Amino acid sequence: MRNSYHETHISAQQTPQKKRTRLYEKNEHTSRPKNSEPPSQDRPIPTHPRLTFPKNSRLLKAKEFEIFSHRKSFAGLYIILTCSSVFSNKPKLGLAVSKKFGKAHERNRFKRITREAFRLLQQELPFLSYLIKPLKSAKKASSTLIQQDLSSLLARKKEKE
Repeated sequence: MRNSYHETHISAQQTPQKKRTRLYEKNEHTSRPKNSEPPSQDRPIPTHPRLTFPKNSRLLKAKEFEIFSHRKSFAGLYIILTCSSVFSNKPKLGLAVSKKFGKAHERNRFKRITREAFRLLQQELPFLSYLIKPLKSAKKASSTLIQQDLSSLLARKKEKE
């Protein structure tokens, strides 16, 4: 005898729905006891200025890079720094990383580390445009080494002025 499953064997009673748990207030934490106080809205005011690196602090277009064609550059252990004499309203960074440097993930890593180093040093910089190119040794360099190299090159540039 064959077991067949047919609509006639389905129960007419509906199964009870599971109770859905949801957050009643926006972003309410489920493990917090109901009688606890909400988090404090008093946040400490930072003592240092906010270090940001918006797009208007970057050199993005080919015309912006043309000013570096015949400028003096300074070579360090990991990077080559070229500075323009054109003043702007803030220090600007341009990165030129060719495919000779390595694969895309290596180029992106270098650019990310260099942008971070520049972001941390930008408060001390004169309002010029800076072009940074990597050397082959920069592939294995950590962010602190690149930051130290950048600050030493900037110090050498100040001495030459």
